[in-house]
Order: sequence, then structure tokens, then C-alpha cells
Amino acid sequence: MKKAKALAYLFAINFFCTASAQTIEVTNNITTKMTKYKYMFVNYKPSVFKIEVNGKQIENGKTENIHVDNGKLEIRYDYEFDKHRKGAKVVAFNVPEDMKKISLTFNWKKKKKGRILIKGLKATSVTEIKL
Repeated sequence: MKKAKALAYLFAINFFCTASAQTIEVTNNITTKMTKYKYMFVNYKPSVFKIEVNGKQIENGKTENIHVDNGKLEIRYDYEFDKHRKGAKVVAFNVPEDMKKISLTFNWKKKKKGRILIKGLKATSVTEIKL
């Protein structure tokens, strides 16, 4: 009887742990035009702009399969404008289990939303990273 309970317990743990994990296809559709910043009639383009999704870097125009635990997706972006101004932020999202693909875009004007945009999702938190 103890052996049967132990097996049932292990099965339940394995089932619920794997049920909360998913893989999502993430495409970085952020273009150079989206990352330009206009100030006083001048457009500035970052010399560095990197995107990491759950710790995995995705180059512009590329697609990666990203492992998501418990529906939590964290996107970090780092930017630098010719070594004069640089920063990084982490934007968190809750991803529904039925979502299999997402496309990333960017807009400097969407400050409260973390500037990273995913159609159909709202950012749950935005954290600034001290560099």
C-alpha cells in the first residue's frame, strides 16, 4: 500500500510540474526604426540594443523556442546611445497556456507598458536594471 501511494505521489508531482511548463516560439520583430529616439528634431539610434527572453538572447529578425515556467515570460532589453546614455529594463508578462507564438515589437513612447509590446498581452511589471 505504501508503494502504491508513493508511486501515485510521484506521478502527481511529475504531472503537475510538466503541466505548468510550455515552449513558446518568440520572434524578435524589433526594427532599427522602432528603436530610434527623437529629441529636439534629431533622431538618435542606439549603438547597442539587445533583447533577452527568459535569459536567451534573440537577434533582430530571428525566432527562438523559449521555455516558459508557470506562464512567466521575462524580457530584458539593454540599450546604449554612443556610451553617453545606457540602461536596461526587465518587462514581465503572464502568457496563457494556449499561446504558442509571440512577436516582439518596441516603442519608446509606451513608457508605462515597459516599451516592449506583445499583441494581446499586457506587461505585469517593469523593473529598471542599474548598470
